Amino acid sequence: AADPLGDLMGTGAPSLAPQTRPQPAADPLAGLAGGIAATPAATPPMNAAAFDGAPAAKSFIAFSKDGVEVSFVCAKPDPMDPSKTTVTATTTNRGGVPLLGYALQAAVPKTMSLSMRAASGDSVPANGAGRVTQRLDVTNSQHGTKALAMRLRLAWNAGGAAVVEQATVDFPPGL
Repeated sequence: AADPLGDLMGTGAPSLAPQTRPQPAADPLAGLAGGIAATPAATPPMNAAAFDGAPAAKSFIAFSKDGVEVSFVCAKPDPMDPSKTTVTATTTNRGGVPLLGYALQAAVPKTMSLSMRAASGDSVPANGAGRVTQRLDVTNSQHGTKALAMRLRLAWNAGGAAVVEQATVDFPPGL
């Protein structure tokens, strides 16, 4: 089980996590002898191991058309559960007209579950002057067998015209 995590999170993360965990187990024993400060000291190595996985986040363009761009930053929130992926979708508008009533919808296959948080706004300023972000949490029950897959539906009003776009997202391997 350590090798799939090694492939997923980078070769250093699984090695650090098992080495880090026995130390905190020893620290609480020292804590029983009165070393209360040992417990907070045990927390940073665990956090450091989690942050070691953060640089492994993958970023890519999920949609780009007519100056509207949706970029995805994908991260694994739990190194012990590779089936979970947190996607931060960021929409920017390089066009000259603001996008009003902007909405991003997503769908995943039945073998996956999706939870979408509320978007940071419903208008995307023109000329790259702002952005809208939205968090999507995906669980792939067949991680390692079936690749992460998603379809997007984007809708907005630009200059009085309603626009609806759809796209299939090609995720990088390992997510």
